[in-house]
Amino acid sequence: MTGVTDWGRSPRVCRVGRLCLWIIVIIVGSFTARVMYLATTTTTPNAQRSTSNVEPQTFERFLAALADKESGGDPNAVCDLPCACVGLYQITEQYVDDLNEFAGLKWQFSYDDRLVPIRAAMMVTLYLNHYVIGRLVDYDWSTLARVHHGGPDGWDEEYTKGFGEDVVQRMRTMKSMKEMKKRI
Repeated sequence: MTGVTDWGRSPRVCRVGRLCLWIIVIIVGSFTARVMYLATTTTTPNAQRSTSNVEPQTFERFLAALADKESGGDPNAVCDLPCACVGLYQITEQYVDDLNEFAGLKWQFSYDDRLVPIRAAMMVTLYLNHYVIGRLVDYDWSTLARVHHGGPDGWDEEYTKGFGEDVVQRMRTMKSMKEMKKRI
């Protein structure tokens, strides 16, 4: 019998998987660099300041804390509420639709991608890159969490304040990357 019968070991699938992983590393790396640069620059007097005062940390730590808060690190988590949030980051269908609208043909996501940790992390990264870095002058990790939780204007919604502070607290308590990977 010719052909590949085990897709998990196919050289072509491995190459595609490695390519996807490198794309994610590049996206997260460029997003982290922008976050660190903007976090160290001065802001305009009218910019809204968050009270969390988090020391600069990696975007990976943020994603781990966000996943811990949203789903307890369970990539198959399903919310019982009408919002129909699923996956590691409890992403809604509206979140995916919104993301697909501004991502264009370059990035298109399906609702099933919410259950794939790498694709879900890409969605969160692109969403926050679009709505936070492109619009706000001053932000921190709490602001990122609040926009993820409350939508494009979530940074200004009162109901997201506790959510953002909780994510920041989880970032502080996660001591190492090993611990974060155990939680996810």
